[in-house]
Amino acid sequence: SIVDYVYLKEEMTSRKTRPIKEQVMLDFRSGIYDTVVVTRIDRFARFNLELENDINEITKNNGIFISIQDHLYLTKENYNTSNRLIVNLLGAFMQYELQLEYGDDSSITK
Repeated sequence: SIVDYVYLKEEMTSRKTRPIKEQVMLDFRSGIYDTVVVTRIDRFARFNLELENDINEITKNNGIFISIQDHLYLTKENYNTSNRLIVNLLGAFMQYELQLEYGDDSSITK
């Protein structure tokens, strides 16, 4: 089937640990799944660097990253300069909105 497992929504917090995301990445690394699907990138990462690193890891390991509302379908073959720019722009807006809501970086645990 297309969807074997559904992870529950994680509430927006300033906690350092994000157990649901950590489990998603652990399952990907373990080979349980080869695709990570999120509703929006801001539900997956808090910071632009975190987003870039995670998508790099997924695509370099022949995985697929899909963000439904952001209309992203990223693979090793298409995660090129143009798509990296799009991810970084979306990530910059994501981080900006987070900082508006919670204050500067010092108030958000990385």
